[in-house]
Amino acid sequence: MDLIEQNSKKFKDKGQQFFKWGLGCLGAAFLCFILFMAISGASGSSENISSFALGVFGICFLLCPALGGVGIWLLSQSSRHKTAGEIYRSVHDKIQQGARSLHYLAPINPSALNMVLNDLLQAGFFPGAYIDPVNRRLVLPGDKPPMQPRPRPIAPPRPPAQPPRPAANAVPVFCPHCGGKGFVPKGGSALCAYCEMPVSAETVKK
Repeated sequence: MDLIEQNSKKFKDKGQQFFKWGLGCLGAAFLCFILFMAISGASGSSENISSFALGVFGICFLLCPALGGVGIWLLSQSSRHKTAGEIYRSVHDKIQQGARSLHYLAPINPSALNMVLNDLLQAGFFPGAYIDPVNRRLVLPGDKPPMQPRPRPIAPPRPPAQPPRPAANAVPVFCPHCGGKGFVPKGGSALCAYCEMPVSAETVKK
């Protein structure tokens, strides 16, 4: 059995241990709940209840949620370690083939992937490698830095519309449609610079 198989089996065995401990804690929590309900029923039907029964009642009241919480946490750790053992060799092989993205190495369970990568680096499989948390990549010595996207050029703001400069024989007018100020040739007409409606000096005079 090579070192990869040994480390993979180590994670699987630890996951099996966590699974057994988790089931034990959940079973103990269930027994505490049964005792709690039994003593609670007995205390409700009888006024004379011993101090020992009251002490057991209090202990069960405290231990039941605590053991249940610990059992659930142990089962979650069992799942993580079992997954780490199952993906150990595939992660190693993908890295050997040039994969660096953490999402590609294990897209389903990131926490199990972190356990596998840390174990691989501690075992000395990839000397000098480290995890880049910003780009979520495994970086090995000699790797090229990831390409950064080029910033898009920002277009300059468009200047506000300016009224046309008056000609030598132009007269100032105010558009009867939008009220914008403009200039038209004397005795002629032009389009408003704002609403593009026809304006003439004769129309404004009327």
